[in-house]
Amino acid sequence: DFMLCKWPTGLTALEESDSIARHFDDLNEGREALRASRPSARAVITFSHFLPRPDLLPEKRFLYFPPIAKAVGSSFLGERLKCWAPDVHVFGHTHYGWCSIHDGTRFVQACLAYPRERVDRPFSV
Repeated sequence: DFMLCKWPTGLTALEESDSIARHFDDLNEGREALRASRPSARAVITFSHFLPRPDLLPEKRFLYFPPIAKAVGSSFLGERLKCWAPDVHVFGHTHYGWCSIHDGTRFVQACLAYPRERVDRPFSV
């Protein structure tokens, strides 16, 4: 967000820079042993705001704000989740509630949506 966010020096969303996505992904360094170190009876559940895979975005015709397709995902997050192989990954950002299973992980789009969206399309929230 160019208007409300004050990014630290060196981070920018301008000129297709990936510095912000890389910064947030780097905060997860050292957690790769997450899957290997857990007891077998425990589930690994991860969370993010952005979509970790482009195929998790509903078709453009179903989106409340179709241009959101240009700014919803993170390839860094997708690669991180491949390593972690969570049982469930909960995410948001598209304002469209649904779930699907890919590569053994259940992806749950747990949107809250804007109040107007809840009225206009309660079937997807």
